[in-house]
Amino acid sequence: MFGKLTLAAAVFGALAGSPTGSAGAQASQALAASSAYALSAPPPPAGDGLAAASASQDDTGGERDPTPMSSLGIGFKLGVAGMGTGTLQFQSKGKSYPGRIESRRGVYLAVPLQVGGQGLGWMFEPYYSRASVGTLTLDASGRPNGSVDSNTSAYGLYTGPTVNVHVVRSLYVGIGAGVKTAYVSSSGFNYGFDVYGRVPVSATYYLTDQVALVAELGLGYGLSAYFSDKRTVVDPVTKRSAKVDSNALYGKSFTWDCTIGVRLP
Repeated sequence: MFGKLTLAAAVFGALAGSPTGSAGAQASQALAASSAYALSAPPPPAGDGLAAASASQDDTGGERDPTPMSSLGIGFKLGVAGMGTGTLQFQSKGKSYPGRIESRRGVYLAVPLQVGGQGLGWMFEPYYSRASVGTLTLDASGRPNGSVDSNTSAYGLYTGPTVNVHVVRSLYVGIGAGVKTAYVSSSGFNYGFDVYGRVPVSATYYLTDQVALVAELGLGYGLSAYFSDKRTVVDPVTKRSAKVDSNALYGKSFTWDCTIGVRLP
């Protein structure tokens, strides 16, 4: 402020001090006074521009993490899962034992826990699946006389290594390989189990640094078996009852699941 007043006084004095001089001389004196002020004025602090830029960047918000996938993540997935019709035949002591299971499909819920983020990691995925499956009905003599759809519930776990590749800032593509096992209960048999190899392929997209959407497709192949204990059956036509020995249904088949969910973080 003081420097500006000094400049004004110098210019005014130059103009006032030469009443008989020409306008060109007066202009020259004013220009000389301006140049003297410009040379004598101190330069602005070097940090002013940086501080202004920093303030502008702060106003727009901080930058997001370029690699948001953490080394420990948990999520929730919902979708559908199923398996195809399976057959299996083995021989023992010269006898052939053919087996067959019907296809099943239903809802699939999972809570995946991944240890290890970008790159190599390990997946633990407890899951629950509810579906319907065809089971044989028997007459009073123990002979198959048809089939009915029975509700099944599978309580299982998938586990295995996984690799996540960072494609772009918010997108990861993953692939894994592991084992999927489950205990199966049903109204059509006493108990059962699934043992399958599984290869999941996933895409993880981060909406923020803490929340991501996950879409996954899993394909596998393995064995299912259902067991029924000794029981009494009643023929619905003749109303006759008979004791039926325990039996098993088994088969090898393909399995699949398709889900969408979220991951934190």
